[in-house]
Amino acid sequence: MKQTMILLAIWCSSISMGISNTHLATHIPIDSGEVGTLIGRDPMTEQAARMHAALTGRWENTLYPFEQNGSSILAGAFLSYNFRADGTYVKTLSGAGKRIEENGRWEVSPDGAMIFLFEAGDVIPETIRIKYIEADELVLEHALKCDDPGFCTHLKSFYFNKSA
Repeated sequence: MKQTMILLAIWCSSISMGISNTHLATHIPIDSGEVGTLIGRDPMTEQAARMHAALTGRWENTLYPFEQNGSSILAGAFLSYNFRADGTYVKTLSGAGKRIEENGRWEVSPDGAMIFLFEAGDVIPETIRIKYIEADELVLEHALKCDDPGFCTHLKSFYFNKSA
């Protein structure tokens, strides 16, 4: 009985180690032209890699992006995302002579349904749902958060076209 318990403990330990080693990430150099992953993270799924490639580029909002609550942001208002192939992004909010730029890194969820934006220095991402993407059209659902309340929104859909 004692030997059976010891063998069972060894077997469980080896299974646990085998499972934990399946999640080790590989790092592909960014300049290699392949989609890289962060060290310590799982490699990108095929679905996530396809969505990453489709999202890469500059996307400009086609409708007034902010809340229409009498805000002075109305004049020249726009929202854009520039998702770069190297996993970095720039989000630009602008209106009424104000311009706010946010920089950081971006990732796609393994199922390709969400975008995670990690603003520079942040460890908790902003989560954006991808509602629709086809060629140069994109619809994202999220709430804009910003230090300037004129740029903030509730949860809503944002419509984008891809810039050439």
